Amino acid sequence: MDREELILTLNDALSKIKEIREYNLHGSLITEHYDEFSDVDFKIDVSGTDNGRFMMALPAILNNFIKIGYFAFAPKFVPDLYLITIYFENTSIFHFVDIECLATPHVMNVTKMEILKTKEIENVKLKLLIHCLKNMLRGTSDCFYLDKIYSSINSSTETKTPVDTLLFCFNYFVKNENAVISNVAARAIEIINKRV
Repeated sequence: MDREELILTLNDALSKIKEIREYNLHGSLITEHYDEFSDVDFKIDVSGTDNGRFMMALPAILNNFIKIGYFAFAPKFVPDLYLITIYFENTSIFHFVDIECLATPHVMNVTKMEILKTKEIENVKLKLLIHCLKNMLRGTSDCFYLDKIYSSINSSTETKTPVDTLLFCFNYFVKNENAVISNVAARAIEIINKRV
């Protein structure tokens, strides 16, 4: 599914979820500063609902409408902001969807520690690796998480080039039990071998 079809499918799904009062596409796709690697950003307003708990439940809810491959919460921002990244099956590896869950009042019940204890916390690394790859393909060097991710999955202190480090990290995810995550990592390696 291409990015435009993904957006239409998400619009339809979000319109059917009773807790969502309003939803909007935002980010680079709205400002028209996007390219083939740009992801999709949505803000959803669930005022009257605990927005942190809603964010935690959102993958299961959306999976009723469109098949989710994997997802990751953004612990860096919790509890001030609730952001989830969702990768839907059969889309470009770059077209993951970031959804910010807003509410008035903002409910701060979900803690950073709770997010860090979820089994999906490893998926944050995959999202950041794809972010690094898209920046390499754009010709920028914005990969400041790369060394941290590399050291978290490898005890070696060997220095590698950014491309070799990225390949090593994606190879780590190829061995993942989740077939979608494994496939995304394998597709990333193919892209690196062809384009970088």
